[in-house]
Amino acid sequence: MADAFITFVNDETPGGVSKNTPVKSNQFSAEFKVRVVYAGCYAVSVKLWRYSRLPFGNKVVASDEGARLQCYCFGAQEEKTFFISAAGVSPDPFAPKDPNATRLNPLMGTWPPYDLPTDTMELFVEVKVYLCKSGECTATSCERLRTRDLRDMDEAGKAKTPRHDCDINDGEAKDKIADTTEKGAGTAIGFIPFPK
Repeated sequence: MADAFITFVNDETPGGVSKNTPVKSNQFSAEFKVRVVYAGCYAVSVKLWRYSRLPFGNKVVASDEGARLQCYCFGAQEEKTFFISAAGVSPDPFAPKDPNATRLNPLMGTWPPYDLPTDTMELFVEVKVYLCKSGECTATSCERLRTRDLRDMDEAGKAKTPRHDCDINDGEAKDKIADTTEKGAGTAIGFIPFPK
C-alpha cells in the first residue's frame, strides 16, 4: 500500500523538437502535489521518458544527473507542491502556476536522433517518492539521499502522466530501419556452415 500520493497539476511537453539538442526549460516542465501518510523525510525523483512499443522498452530522455537527491520534511498527512523543468537554457522558461511550489533540480538530457518505427515520440513524466527517514523532522534535519541507493529502495509512491506525441524534426528513423533491414538481409543470405 502506498504511503505517498502524487497528483499532477500541470505538465508541459513539446509538439516538436530538433534531434540531438538539449532538452530546454521551455520544452518541458511538470508541477505536481505530493501527499504523505506518515511524517518523515522524503525524496522526490522525476524522469522524462519516451514510450516504446518495441521489445527493447522505454528510454529515459531526461533525468536528474546529480549524485544526491534532497530529502524534504513532511508532517503526517501533509501535502507539498513541487515544480521541475529542464536544464537547457531558453529565453522563455516555464514557470510554476503555484509561486510557492518547491523547485526541484532541473532535468538534464538530449532529444534523440530518431524513435523507431517513426520519428514521433510518445513522452511521459514519471514521479517516484522515497522515504529517506521516518518520524518527526525539521527542514534542516533531512539529509540528502545518494542517487545510486534508489535502486535498492522501495518507492513510497509513484505516478506518471498520460503520453504526449512529439515529433523529432529531421529524424533518422527511416534511415535506421533501412540500415537494419539491409544488415538483416545480409545476414540471412550469408554463408551458413554445415554442422560437423
